[in-house]
Amino acid sequence: MKEPEMTIEGQRLSEGEVMTLRVALASFVLELQQKDALGADEHGRGMVAGYTKCAQSVAAKMWRST
Repeated sequence: MKEPEMTIEGQRLSEGEVMTLRVALASFVLELQQKDALGADEHGRGMVAGYTKCAQSVAAKMWRST
């Protein structure tokens, strides 16, 4: 799988750096799936929902560009 091109603050990331971000994002999504990942209260559940939505959006953009 070819990694997408990504830049941060105008600096292009290397393939290894992009791969690291992709793997970190996937790991984070897995952690969010754990029971009460960010707390059992309404705030924690809301944070999980928000982070999951954003992570899925980023992942879709990364994989769409490959």
